[in-house]
Amino acid sequence: MITLYKKATRAILKNRTQTAKIKLTETLEIVSKGGCDSEMNKKILVLEGQAYSLEKEGKLDEAKNLYWQIINEGFTGSFPYERLRIICAQRKEWEEAVKVCRRYVDLNASYSGYNVKSQRMQELIRKYEAMLNANVGATTAETVLARALHIYPLLQDAFHGEPIYLSDISLNCNDSAR
Repeated sequence: MITLYKKATRAILKNRTQTAKIKLTETLEIVSKGGCDSEMNKKILVLEGQAYSLEKEGKLDEAKNLYWQIINEGFTGSFPYERLRIICAQRKEWEEAVKVCRRYVDLNASYSGYNVKSQRMQELIRKYEAMLNANVGATTAETVLARALHIYPLLQDAFHGEPIYLSDISLNCNDSAR
């Protein structure tokens, strides 16, 4: 069963969705027939399968919640950490991506391959922190919209409730060019 699970994990990380689906299905069949060494591992495998399915269906918030649940259960395998990290990075949620990587590095697990994966996570922490620092001064569309909505009532007062047109607003950059 562990071998099937490892093959499924490798297939997922290499983006071989069909192979991963087959291996996860085989693993879950073994689990359902009682071939799992503990109830905890059985629960984790079921949750991983559900989370991965949700992820592939585009239900990323639900998948993230399940991956966090697995991580909070104290699971030491890399799969939920990798998947959660990937979702966060795709969404440019750098702080959460750093948090996930740190949680994995802090596991200090002793299974085969942990050290290599831990080093990779440490590299990703540096990368994501750089992205965080680069975004500190960046202005997002949400920030621009929030500022616009904040000053709109002030502009309405200035124009005594009449419609406001962009041509009515004096821009500093144009004033200095005159």
